Amino acid sequence: SIVLTGWSGIFLIVASALASGFCGWKLGACWTILEERWEEYRGHVRDPYPSIAFKAYGKWARMGTSAIQILGLFGYGSVFLLLSAELVMDVTRQFSGGTVTFYFCYWLIIIAVGLGLLMQLGTPKDFGFAAFGAMGATAVAFVIIVVVCCIRMSNGTAAWPRAPPSISVTGYFRGFGTIMFSYGGAAMFPTIQNDMKQRSRFPLAVAYATIALVALYVVMAILGYLTFGNSVNPNILTSIGDGPVSIAVQLLFIVHLVTGFLIIINPMCQEVEEHIG
Repeated sequence: SIVLTGWSGIFLIVASALASGFCGWKLGACWTILEERWEEYRGHVRDPYPSIAFKAYGKWARMGTSAIQILGLFGYGSVFLLLSAELVMDVTRQFSGGTVTFYFCYWLIIIAVGLGLLMQLGTPKDFGFAAFGAMGATAVAFVIIVVVCCIRMSNGTAAWPRAPPSISVTGYFRGFGTIMFSYGGAAMFPTIQNDMKQRSRFPLAVAYATIALVALYVVMAILGYLTFGNSVNPNILTSIGDGPVSIAVQLLFIVHLVTGFLIIINPMCQEVEEHIG
């Protein structure tokens, strides 16, 4: 993001995190109000986000929120599928030494079919392993990438960019869009809260998650730019190069993307089920 937005990208990362965290806190408070005032919302609800909109502004707000949520999460999940297929293809290439030519489009179909089976699980509480898998894989991959960047900077192989980022209007908005995408999961917050045992503590969970995301994104953006300079790829994993470290990190991110996909797509699936009965 720094390559496309300059050092202002750090401000955008932090500001976007604060905005996302504030929205999550407000959504949590709204759902608590619904449970306190209307008994029908105290059990399991398939469409908590549109329900908040319905009680706030009526039928049309519910329909609009539902449409935006379905389209947004569908697009969000599609990106996770595409990235998973790209990483699996690259790992296969490295393992085989380039002898296996199993194309991206085939991996996309295989992964989609496999995840389609796991999508039959009901709500996030039915696949708690996904949350732990996504979090654990991300944490380990983050540590490995930080170590790799620090080693390169210490032994003199880091790029240490000698020129400021080349910023253009188009590039800046691309970087801005990437940052916005990083915090695009707010639509699933009410669904996660609806599965919690102590739902009133959801705002606290959002605060902890926001702090963790800010730390991860800021450190990764700064170290990636200082290590690889203006030549850093949009996907930092491809900047590391081939080798055991690259394979290990990519496998961890595949776990993160696959398990994260299940969490992201679930609110959309429940919403569609609510409409079709």
